[in-house]
Amino acid sequence: APAAVVPPVKEPAISAIAGTTLTKGDSKTPVKVARNSKLKLTAPEGQTIYYTTDGSTPTVDSKKYTGEILITGNMTIKMITDKDDTVITIEYRVENAKYSLKSNAGEVKYMTAPANGLFRPNTAISRYETIAALAPLLDMEEVNVGNLFNDVTAEHQALTAFFASAGIIEGYPDGGFGGTKGLTRAEFSKIMTAVLNLDVTAAGVTKQSDIKGHWSEKYVNALSKAGYVQGFPDGTFKPGAPITRAQAVVLINRIAGTKQLNVTTVRFKDLPASHWAYKDIMSAVK
Repeated sequence: APAAVVPPVKEPAISAIAGTTLTKGDSKTPVKVARNSKLKLTAPEGQTIYYTTDGSTPTVDSKKYTGEILITGNMTIKMITDKDDTVITIEYRVENAKYSLKSNAGEVKYMTAPANGLFRPNTAISRYETIAALAPLLDMEEVNVGNLFNDVTAEHQALTAFFASAGIIEGYPDGGFGGTKGLTRAEFSKIMTAVLNLDVTAAGVTKQSDIKGHWSEKYVNALSKAGYVQGFPDGTFKPGAPITRAQAVVLINRIAGTKQLNVTTVRFKDLPASHWAYKDIMSAVK
């Protein structure tokens, strides 16, 4: 008897890589991806992809795919090509990029010193410096996410994009990140509660007189409850005051459980061994 003819299996016309997840053809169930994942679509050679993200059926008058799309929120993408009008539908659900404090965080030297021989302990820590210090302490999910801020330089893009996808940082209403801006004690507290995944839904006990009713109250209270922050001797927290590089290191050390080294050498002209945070800084600096 002649061999039965098997009809060739038709390859899905379009495959999609969102972040690190490949989907060929329709998605039967929603595909979970990190927020701001880059979406790259490919069709057979010589074919043009048209797509919609508003649930409507795509036609050759729909948006033409010309380069990666960022998945900034839950999105259903419907696609066709100019040679194949079979609609391919993929539903994406975004979630925060995952991270956790490394189990050996206490042994990691995470703080970068400027190249000029000074540590600048009393200068406000900038937003870029903060994420650069936190990154070595975290296990971060492998993601491929895009940067949405309009003022981030190339060298800071990958890290800023991850921290934004993870929900640890956010930008300003003007679309900027303000990486060189100093952080206030309130802003730093908010970032630290995110790093620790602390529950900030409960108001908690307000111990410092000047954070009652302040937007940072729940974040400071969560850190107080976990034993990481106290206020100043006069019972205030000074939420709007800048947080210095020295103060930031002391707080990060508490959170990471940094091993206190017994050091006496003076490495920085502006950090004598008598400085109140000398030991903390020398235990954390790379």
